[in-house]
Amino acid sequence: YQEAMELAYFGAKVIHPKTMAPAIAQSIPIFIRNTFDADHPGTRIFHRRALTRSLSGTLAEAKTIVSGFSTIDDMALFNLEGSGMVGVHGVASRLFSALDRIKVNVVLIAQASSEHSICLAIPAANAVTYVAPATIIAAVGDNMSETPGVCARFFGALGRAKINVLAISQGSSERNISAVVRFQDSGAALRAAHAAFFMADHAVSVGILSPSAASTVGMALQSQLFTQSQVLVNRFNVDLRLCAVACQSPTTNGSSTRPTTVTCSVHATGFDAASLSASVDVASSMAEWHRHVQVDHIPHAVVVDLSNDEATLSQYPVANLHVASMPVTWHRQVAAVQSLHKVTVDSNASLGMSVPVLSTIQNLLLTGDSVERVESSWSSLFNALVAKLQGTTESAGAAVDSVLSQYAGLSPQDMLEDLTGLRSAKKMVLVARELGLNEDVHAAKVRTANMCRSVDCVGSTSLRNILGLSLEWL
Repeated sequence: YQEAMELAYFGAKVIHPKTMAPAIAQSIPIFIRNTFDADHPGTRIFHRRALTRSLSGTLAEAKTIVSGFSTIDDMALFNLEGSGMVGVHGVASRLFSALDRIKVNVVLIAQASSEHSICLAIPAANAVTYVAPATIIAAVGDNMSETPGVCARFFGALGRAKINVLAISQGSSERNISAVVRFQDSGAALRAAHAAFFMADHAVSVGILSPSAASTVGMALQSQLFTQSQVLVNRFNVDLRLCAVACQSPTTNGSSTRPTTVTCSVHATGFDAASLSASVDVASSMAEWHRHVQVDHIPHAVVVDLSNDEATLSQYPVANLHVASMPVTWHRQVAAVQSLHKVTVDSNASLGMSVPVLSTIQNLLLTGDSVERVESSWSSLFNALVAKLQGTTESAGAAVDSVLSQYAGLSPQDMLEDLTGLRSAKKMVLVARELGLNEDVHAAKVRTANMCRSVDCVGSTSLRNILGLSLEWL
């Protein structure tokens, strides 16, 4: 009953506090039903004494701490402050007596313990000097008084959503926490507060930058999110929500590509290309892409960048191979972000070597060892080809075809960078920087089996021929 009274007072239109009085007096349960869904049991409002008691004699633990949220719009925030108020008796009495004489209803009161200011919220029509329009958002729940950290979760959610709180108020019963925010922030504030209490403890918005709608890795990732999402919620209370996907798709003239955004509904085999929305140039408008992913009601966001596009790197520092091999200033920027936000930058996956090479090197350095030389075979295609030919009578041509089919998910540009040694040079620079050497990629000496440096210059020479020629050179 008390929770329903609080929610009704703070704008819940479905019930009115005065209509509940006869039922409360006789402890008669009140049921709220949906006329558009007759089969739904609805909401039961009852006395707290009616809760089932446990074997220990205490009230059974409630499933939720906060029962609901409600807002009151069209409010004005009135602030009375001054050093002359400190220690002076009767200031609050004079203020509220004056409001009472002109029949102004005060909805919310907040006073600093220093007595330097008194803040109150009143209907906007009665205000003279005020902050308006404003909205009061209230969190209501009987179990709030018995649970520590409710205020921290409530205001933490508003803070993460970048909502500025103008005033706060809480009664001694702790059944209600109220905050005054600007009207334009009311929707975001309500969504953020609701998510903090009614979503999983670790809700994460996921955005994917994919090289194409048919990307093997992109489709596999979306399929994994689709099949494992409920398992992650049940076992680890982690709710991964795929909010946006951007892929490289040809323009109408077929001459170039640009990222395209889809507000995604997940499919087991990837997203449906027919459901793509209007094109968004992510490279030049990363802020617009972020708005798709960093929604205010989900506290955490993760961007999975599969695009392998250097154009996006000017927008944000990431721990991938391109940043690791670009000018030293980029590498330092990633390190600065890591230190500022206390996050971990793990570049092991950038090497693509299936073993934790970088962490092994870091452990050696931390224990006082020194690294004199690093020897490795960096090319994924060459490694696969050599492994294919070892201990087999298979012809070189068949081995080349087998390796190319194995790496069919790679783009031609990726394969070309691998075959020409450019990717190996980037990996060498990545390892060198982990060793404390501030070297750029141009410092790496690369001797390649052919002169092709881009897909355009390959011409009639296929990647199969390039891999075959490289094998002969080896």
